[in-house]
Formats: sequence, structure tokens, C-alpha cells
Amino acid sequence: MWPFKVGKTNKLKVEKDDDRVRVMSLARVAAAGAATLILIAASIFGVVHICRHSDAFGLKKFILLNPSENVTTANIKRFLELYPDQNIFSVDLHSVRKALLKHHWIADARVTRVPPETIELYVFEKVPVAVLTAADTRGEISRYYLDKTGEPFTPIVSEIPEELPEITGFKKEWFRQGSIEASGLHGDLREAIRLMDLFEGNGVAAADRIHSIHFDKKLGYSVVMDADRKKILFGWPPYGDSFTTLGRVLAKIHEDREKVRAIDLRESEFTVVQRMTEEGQT
Repeated sequence: MWPFKVGKTNKLKVEKDDDRVRVMSLARVAAAGAATLILIAASIFGVVHICRHSDAFGLKKFILLNPSENVTTANIKRFLELYPDQNIFSVDLHSVRKALLKHHWIADARVTRVPPETIELYVFEKVPVAVLTAADTRGEISRYYLDKTGEPFTPIVSEIPEELPEITGFKKEWFRQGSIEASGLHGDLREAIRLMDLFEGNGVAAADRIHSIHFDKKLGYSVVMDADRKKILFGWPPYGDSFTTLGRVLAKIHEDREKVRAIDLRESEFTVVQRMTEEGQT
């Protein structure tokens, strides 16, 4: 008899040897992988370094892909710090986009590099939804385009588009603090835009369009229709069933073929209608 168990002892030795081989194989694979990653990183760094310092990528032109009447290549130049032969890979695209947003008409922008020598700009233009009309203490009128958030974003120096409603009742001196937000009036302007959207969305006067929305610090908001300058007084939000009531009143007016000067919806219990005579008096 052998003094030890040959089969069992050899099996343990073989298992230990296999484990050692596997560990060494994994270590070699890990080392090879790390070396490969280092080489890739070094290659990328080298390529980036070459691109950023090569004269082959000097800026020759920037292209505004979608110019318009309000946003042109000429009037965005003053916002851009781009120089001839500046390496396009050294241009901070985020900073260029941020600079473009200072333009009154630009809501957002996309900036891309096009090697070897071009920066391309694509802008998203603000869309005016109304006109803010504000008077100073001398009665001089200033007008500004409003965007959908109620933000006045640029003064109007040309003719006012007829299709845009006016927001009236605001005084220029209310904005003396230099910021719509600081003056606390942004919420009032935003509510005027919201009322305009609610009015048009309810479709109660689909046959006519809004001429203006008037703001009064004491009485709230009213809507003036375009065709007959009929004034509809809503007061302060929330407006409750005002649009349902208005729909019934307008239907009755149309049925009776009456001329109306104003409809007051500020009271929930009743509605006041100012009718006009054939001579045009209230």
C-alpha cells in the first residue's frame, strides 16, 4: 500500500496550477488592455493637440445658415469674438452661443465646427405674439414686441404688424428699475398674454380678432375686439365661467342684432351689457 493517496493529492495540485494560470492570464489581459487604453488616449490627445495648433484649421469664414430680416450676418458680427485664422478647434462653441443670445431677436442658437476653416451658426428666432404700448408722463408712446412669455424683447421702430394685438395700460415710468422682473410687472404682462391665449383658445369670438388687451391696476384686464371695438371686461384671474357666459351673451347679441359697447363679466352673479342706439350712443 502506498502511504498517501496519489489520486487526491495530484488533483489538488492540478487545480492550484490551473488557478495560477488563469490569474496570470487575466493579469496579462488587463495589462494589455490598460496599455491599449493609454495608447488610444495618447493618440486622441495627440490628434487634439495637432488640430488645435495646426495652421490648417485657421478660421476663414463663419456662415449664418438661416438669415432673416431681423437676424443677419452683418448685425450678429458685433456679438461674436471670432478672428481670421483663429484655430476653429480652439473656439469655445458654448461662449459663441451665449454671445448670440444677447441679440434681441435670437431665442436660441446652434454652433458647429466644419473643418477645415468654417464655423456654422443656426439661430432660432423669437416670435412676437403681441405689441406692448407704453406712454411716458409727456404722453410720448413707445412700442415693444412681446414674446410668448410676456417679455418685451425689442423696441419697434418700423410699422406695427396689423395682425398683432396690442397690450395697453402700462406706463413707461413703471419700468424705471431697468428690469421687467425687478419692477414686478413681468407677471402682469404674462397674464395679459395668457388671457389672449385663453380667449382665442375658447373660440367664443372666432369671427373677430382681438384688437387689444387693456390692463388697469384697479379694474384688471379687458379685451377690445377689432371689428366694432367692443370691450369685454374680465377683471382679475381666475376667470371662472366667464368664457361660457360670454359665449351665451354674444350668441344673444347676434340673435337680436344688437350693437354693444361693452360686456362686463367681472361679477359672477350677473353680466352687464352696454348697448348702443342706432345713433351710436350708449
